[in-house]
Amino acid sequence: MTWDRLSQREKLLLALLGAIIVLYFFGTFLLGPQLTAFREVRAELRIATARLEKGRNIAASFSREKEALQAAAERLAPLSPRFDIDLGDGAVLADIGLEAARQGVAVTLVRPGAVVQKEHYLALPLEFAVQGDYRRVLNFIRKVENLASLSELRQIEIKALVLSENPGASPAAADGRVRAAFTLVLYAAPTPENKLRLEALSKWVLGRDNPYQAAGTRAPYPGI
Repeated sequence: MTWDRLSQREKLLLALLGAIIVLYFFGTFLLGPQLTAFREVRAELRIATARLEKGRNIAASFSREKEALQAAAERLAPLSPRFDIDLGDGAVLADIGLEAARQGVAVTLVRPGAVVQKEHYLALPLEFAVQGDYRRVLNFIRKVENLASLSELRQIEIKALVLSENPGASPAAADGRVRAAFTLVLYAAPTPENKLRLEALSKWVLGRDNPYQAAGTRAPYPGI
């Protein structure tokens, strides 16, 4: 059977069959692998795009954190010398005692707590009790709050002296004198040297609750 002897319908069917076969082989052996490769490349591109976006976000976050760290370092720079002040020679307590004398305020209690060690600082809490004229006590507390060393006042309580000594007394009996109790926290950089200094300062005030009070003259043993 030759092509010329075929009817028009048979020619059309053969042409259609040939086209189908060509399309089948084209799709199976050429277009199919290309589509598969395209899908794989597109998936890899999506993954790479996601990684790139994540990297950009991390870079932006790192840049912001770096700027924040630099800003924090700039803010901390003026405070650094206050962390390095020598606290081990008792000068801080001496300054407080001198300020109390200048203000005419009596310090009646100084009691140290334990040195607290944190990751970025050391802290020594000192309990204070003072008494005197109300305005003088307030001035004294303000001076203590602005010590050269880095410090913080906590738990401030001020009562009329007459009520502090006699809770049942009438408020009308108050004469302007008050008793103030507060905790002064001294801070230092977390170095071994500063820890020893704070511990030394803590021990320096031990032995009596008021290191500003003169020691008694009574002998420790009879007959001495």
